[in-house]
Amino acid sequence: MTKLKSIPFLLKIKILFSNKLVYTGLFVLSISGMILATFIPNLDLYSARFEKEDVNKVTGVLTAISETNTKVNKDRIYLYSYEFVNNAETIFGHSYGKLKESMVNDTVPIEYLRNEINVSRIIGTKNGSFSIDFSYMLLEFLFIGLLLTFYPLYQQVKFLKTLKSGFEIVTSNFDSEFKFPNIPNTKTNPYYRLKFKYSIGNREYKKAVFAQLDDLHYRRIRLSNILVDSKKHNKGYIVELFPVDLKKVILK
Repeated sequence: MTKLKSIPFLLKIKILFSNKLVYTGLFVLSISGMILATFIPNLDLYSARFEKEDVNKVTGVLTAISETNTKVNKDRIYLYSYEFVNNAETIFGHSYGKLKESMVNDTVPIEYLRNEINVSRIIGTKNGSFSIDFSYMLLEFLFIGLLLTFYPLYQQVKFLKTLKSGFEIVTSNFDSEFKFPNIPNTKTNPYYRLKFKYSIGNREYKKAVFAQLDDLHYRRIRLSNILVDSKKHNKGYIVELFPVDLKKVILK
């Protein structure tokens, strides 16, 4: 049994981020996060409340009309500012939508929540440019990004623990492969699903990996040894997929 008493910090970082899925996850996270941060201020958070709670209706006056940068179904969305009077108090609000032939100083029908008068809107408009349902789609992408980022990182953390707790290097027998069809007219290396077998004691184990490989690395990986957790023999790692610096440390 072999143990690595210490692993250089930079090598740990290289191991943690050696899986390309992490970078894909970070990309999805950054894009969906930026889009979500942009759209959150423009979401209609009150639509469901107007449908479920009691509302009052009054007549208000348009005080301003502003064009936004948002389009829904190719229609430009406008910001309408308005005011109405309730118990001698002037209430101000704004709505998003498209009111045909509306002008400043026109009267408009207003509805507001009976228990929260400051939550109001022009009837037929919304309190944001986008429905809250739009955010659910972005949250799904955000979740996918988190999964693609943290699951590979979690696997690499377990691998680092194996390096410190104890491991063995065993020979492998190449079992089978599946080459995924490559995208036409691209020069990227193909993806493979490779299966290996290895034995410890009288028991045989199997290991499958997915990797994007050129011809040289493909031939080397077919002959690769396997690093096996000394306590959990079903946890195996293909040595030829390790960063070069790690292979040097293990050989030493």
